Amino acid sequence: FTNTFQNKHVWIARAYLDYRPFAMTDMAFLKDMNLIGGKFANPFYTTDLVWDGDINPEGGVIQIAPEMGGLKPFLTAAFMPLGESSGDSNDPFLVAGQAGVAGSVAGRAYKFAVGMYAYDNIKGMAWNTYSNNYTPTINNTLDGTLLKYDYNIFTVAGEFSPIDLTIAGAAMPFTVLGDYANNLADKSPTDHTAWLAGVKLGKAKDKGTWEAYWNYREIGQNAVLATINDSDFHLGGVAAKGHKFGVVYAVMPDSTIGLNYFMTDPYKSVQTGTAKHIDVYQVDWVRRF
Repeated sequence: FTNTFQNKHVWIARAYLDYRPFAMTDMAFLKDMNLIGGKFANPFYTTDLVWDGDINPEGGVIQIAPEMGGLKPFLTAAFMPLGESSGDSNDPFLVAGQAGVAGSVAGRAYKFAVGMYAYDNIKGMAWNTYSNNYTPTINNTLDGTLLKYDYNIFTVAGEFSPIDLTIAGAAMPFTVLGDYANNLADKSPTDHTAWLAGVKLGKAKDKGTWEAYWNYREIGQNAVLATINDSDFHLGGVAAKGHKFGVVYAVMPDSTIGLNYFMTDPYKSVQTGTAKHIDVYQVDWVRRF
């Protein structure tokens, strides 16, 4: 109770409409189309190499995900405004598309996707004009305070679970995963690639289940947008490399507790004062509604 009855700020994580216009028809592919608008969960298959897991994008999305026997192809297209200014007609926005497939080979699950994230009106914009409320440890290459390059990011992500491991009488899937990003913008910015590789054991889904994981990544300074990717790895930003270890336990079907450890170092950074090793310990309690 402060500020003499002034209006309070309300923070909205998600508020959206999800509409299936052809759900009641037998039209191939179209009956599996979803139209989503508002502020929603990330519609793309991804790791935190490119997208922070806490980000809920805004805009409009078209998704098509038909079931074809044991094969599950999916296609996602999105238009996402990044900011709006009444005094500027060149507002930044993201046009993105991704195509992929999920299924199994000899009973072993896999998922794979390629995508393109084309940011418009980003080059020459002050990096923090429409950014999150934090400063990355190492930022993208700047010209003063302005972003020096465009960002048209091609991605390939996938995972495969070749075997189950039996631990304490329970069969747990062992998954190998990877992610690759390459900024294909004109004039080829320096350090424009990033990659991640790792493994995961188990899946924290039902009450009493758990998972453990490890991954290693190297992020070029202009491979991804510094205010969009994981804000915990190297305390946010780019030009970083290192390890992420974690374990997650499902205390209830929709509630998990997780422990993470990040062990990171700068990667090809030329920014002053960034040559430092960073260790981060993190505890997460997640409740889904």
